[in-house]
Amino acid sequence: MVVRKAYLVPFLSACIILCLSIYLENRSFILGSVAALIFLLFTANKFRFSAISICLVTMGFTGLILVLALAVKSASTHGRILIYKVSAGIFREHYLWGLGLGNFKKQYLHYQAAYFERGNYSEQELLLAGNTYYAFNDYWQFMLEWGVFGGVVLLLAISSIVYMIHKVLSSADRTNTAFLTGCVLLMTIAVAACFNHVFERVYIQIVFLLSLSVIVWGFAKQWIKNRVFYFACVLLGVFMLLTAEFGHKIIAREAYHQWREANSLRRMGYFNQAFHNFEVAYPYLQADASFLRDYAEMMMSARRFHEAIEIFEQALPHWVGHRMYMSLGTCYHQVGRYDEAERTFLKSVYMVPNRFESRFALFTYYIETDRKEEASYWGKSIMELPVKVPSARVDMIRKDVQRLLMEIK
Repeated sequence: MVVRKAYLVPFLSACIILCLSIYLENRSFILGSVAALIFLLFTANKFRFSAISICLVTMGFTGLILVLALAVKSASTHGRILIYKVSAGIFREHYLWGLGLGNFKKQYLHYQAAYFERGNYSEQELLLAGNTYYAFNDYWQFMLEWGVFGGVVLLLAISSIVYMIHKVLSSADRTNTAFLTGCVLLMTIAVAACFNHVFERVYIQIVFLLSLSVIVWGFAKQWIKNRVFYFACVLLGVFMLLTAEFGHKIIAREAYHQWREANSLRRMGYFNQAFHNFEVAYPYLQADASFLRDYAEMMMSARRFHEAIEIFEQALPHWVGHRMYMSLGTCYHQVGRYDEAERTFLKSVYMVPNRFESRFALFTYYIETDRKEEASYWGKSIMELPVKVPSARVDMIRKDVQRLLMEIK
């Protein structure tokens, strides 16, 4: 009876996560919670450890992965395959030391642009491409950013956690409710991270840290002399995670307020007041790519293209997106930097090749610079481009392109 009570909280935790994941159609956490339930069944001796049982469970879990991948949100699955294919090129070039911490989101779209520029892709891949900032596998992304040596460290860390869990399960504490609940939460997150980007969310980081601290406590409590100090360190870790996520937003809250107000003023046409707000907020938010993008677009609206270029170029090391390149190309064009404009427009097109807006911007550039051959090529590409999401804007672009193609014949 004591054993059964010990498993009640962890079992209910896994079931609640599973039900929520099914309701939200979150495939990665469905797999994570199912893996946690299997773990509980084995540790509670509901499943016996044997070659047959392990084989059957492995086959069943693999079957569940295939069903979720192919029958639920299959388009998302194919999109992730494209990401893995493109990111494999990153690994080939940076396998030893990786791209560096946080650089995947800054570099991936450049590799995606190179992939589509080579031309060896399917129509499905073209339609599924987007502004991607995560590898949809946290361990793979870690490898891409830290290289093989980072992968070895990661493998050692995972092995250490598995070893600690195994040792506690072999002891009298194997039925400790807190320990089992920690294992369930940690396993759910760890498995989900194989199929999605979960660790960038601060609440996931906190749950993972707390779960890991409970497991470490179960393993090493006999060697930890000062319990208060240990749990104070855990709370300090939670505080540091919260500070990293929200600290700057709290400190610079007035600047964020000025930014929001500037965008509202801009939409209402009060450009002078909007500029004032952007200038006030700039010293505090000059490393925020979203702020810089809005500021630069404000400059574009006021036809202050030289200043807009400076702000866009300042934003690019922090964030990459096809729309930012499209806007930067427009600014280069307006100030007569034609070679840079062409390269930037092409980069925008190849980054996310299913977007009509970026192709139309490139087409318009060639029309206005009287390069009829290139304009004809890209105009035809717009007319032949499959429509991912029908809209009035797409229809308008196609009509304009058709008219302009007739004029340049």
